[in-house]
Amino acid sequence: MLSSVQVTKTLPELDEPLSWLPVDFAAEAVVQIAFRKPQLEEKLDIPVYHLLNNDRTSTWSDLLSWMRNFAAPFETVPPKQWVDHLENLRGEDAKYPARKLLGLWKSAVSHSLNSVRCLMLMFLCPVLQQ
Repeated sequence: MLSSVQVTKTLPELDEPLSWLPVDFAAEAVVQIAFRKPQLEEKLDIPVYHLLNNDRTSTWSDLLSWMRNFAAPFETVPPKQWVDHLENLRGEDAKYPARKLLGLWKSAVSHSLNSVRCLMLMFLCPVLQQ
């Protein structure tokens, strides 16, 4: 998404916290999951894990502000407009990697994640070592 600014000259306005997880943290969690001993009740059910970063102090708006200090000028637009810009790329720009995720972006724009559902996921998923 971020690199799409090179071809669209825009990024979406999102009212979202940044919850990105560094890859080394995610890798460690995967190793913990792979080598843990299953509990008796898990023998019948297959556990599902959702790796996330609970630190919600930084926001998408913060990221865009930081980018304005270091990147080429860009415009922030409503998410639907950003998806439209991506969809309307032509020529070599149409081959841009972010465009390969167009279906994902369209779905994300039309189905915003309900924060209550997100909170439920946090409580239902087991917490690994922090």
